[in-house]
Amino acid sequence: MKKLISIFISVLIAAIGLSVTSIATSVSTLVPNPGPENVKQPVVTFSDDFKTVYYDDYEYVQKDLSMFISNVDSDYEIGYYEDYDGVVSTDDIMLPQWAEYELSETQKETVHSVEIYGDDIILNVSINYRDGTYYSYDVLRTDYLDDYDKLLTTKGDVYTLHFDYPENNEVDIDCDILFENEPKHITPSAFTSYDEYYEIYVSSDDGKLSFNPGMIIICGDEYYYLDYEESGASLYLDFLEFYYSEEGFDAYPITDEATVAAIKEGQQLYYEDDYGYLQNDELADSISYFFLIMLFGVVPGCVCVVSFVYAIIKKKTYRKLLFGASAFCLAEIVAFIIFLIVANIK
Repeated sequence: MKKLISIFISVLIAAIGLSVTSIATSVSTLVPNPGPENVKQPVVTFSDDFKTVYYDDYEYVQKDLSMFISNVDSDYEIGYYEDYDGVVSTDDIMLPQWAEYELSETQKETVHSVEIYGDDIILNVSINYRDGTYYSYDVLRTDYLDDYDKLLTTKGDVYTLHFDYPENNEVDIDCDILFENEPKHITPSAFTSYDEYYEIYVSSDDGKLSFNPGMIIICGDEYYYLDYEESGASLYLDFLEFYYSEEGFDAYPITDEATVAAIKEGQQLYYEDDYGYLQNDELADSISYFFLIMLFGVVPGCVCVVSFVYAIIKKKTYRKLLFGASAFCLAEIVAFIIFLIVANIK
């Protein structure tokens, strides 16, 4: 018996020793993380007034880019990533927000620090001055200035409706279809709520710069296109205030059957993907009604019936209390029914 135990322990020790050796061998083959100091990254510099930015042989100038986005982030490999074979270093292209910046001696006298965010087409620059002033602005790469001007004025290209989910869930709509009907004035009283609204974009030829000229609004079974420029909306936050104002707004009805069908299909894909169903107002209303009916209808109804039955079979001591509870629940149910009728009428 002792001999068998000794053999078992020897085999166990040998197995552990071999596994440690194997682990050590695999670790030794990992590619070490070389550290940020080995990554060659261009440096961001600025003109004296900070309105022009220089990065990686590109020049950027200040523009109103509040309704613009650039679509290049997914094209880049940034920094380091880890795969199953070990830590792998990549420095193919580094975005400007990962870059260092340099200030002139004169700029250092007034500026404490600079924050840079974005890709290599649109950058947001935030300057923290030593006197406590904070200034933030956007700059655009100069080789996209012609695309910028074209996107601001175009009304004859294909617009793209973007749904948040799933990836690449988009609907291309001919611009003429959006403007084919006369605009209709919509006020908050016209609908109980605006069910959904989705941003729409028109893009440059290479697809990397996009402009948001308006949005698709879905009101029940009716579809509208709201053009920001024509309606007077500008920044997104200003638009939300404008959108929910009592004065209402003008929007173009969308009646093309193929376009409406494509929007419905994209919306359905959006609802079916992950948590997109949380944005479905009809589903949210149905769930809300279900819980309201359960809480203020079914539960009080059960209490009313049980209290009434026990009031009949119990002794005098509890009968008045049980009859009172039953009557209270019945009154609550009647009030709840009246509330539902009035809410639906409004």
